[in-house]
Amino acid sequence: MKTRIHELDAGGRIGMGESEELIKEVASLRARLEGMEEEIRAREATIDELENQLQRARADDQREKVQRLSDENEQLRMETARAQSQLDVAMSTQDSQRGVVESVNVQLGERIKDLLALHSELNHLLTT
Repeated sequence: MKTRIHELDAGGRIGMGESEELIKEVASLRARLEGMEEEIRAREATIDELENQLQRARADDQREKVQRLSDENEQLRMETARAQSQLDVAMSTQDSQRGVVESVNVQLGERIKDLLALHSELNHLLTT
C-alpha cells in the first residue's frame, strides 16, 4: 500500500481500478482512524471518570476516618468526664470521712482524758 502511495507521489501511473481501490482503502483507513480516535476519547472519558471515582472514594475514606476519630474523641471526653465525676465524689467522700475520723478522734481523746482522770481519782482513793 505504501509503495502505491509513493508511486502516486512520484507521479507514477496507476490504472483506474487501482485508483478506486486506493480511494476505498484511504476512506477505510480514515474511518478506522476516526473509530480509533473515538475509542481513545471514550477511554480518556473512562479514565477521567475512574479518577473522579477514586478521588471521591479517597474523600469518603477521609470523611469516614475523621468521623470515626471524632466519635472516638467524643467517647474519650465522656469517659474523662465520668472519671472526673467519680474522682470528685471520691474526694468528697474522703473529705467527709476525714471529718468523721477527726470527730471520733477528738471524742476518743476526751474519753481518754476522762479515763485518766478517773484512774487518777481511783489511784488516789486506793492510796489513801
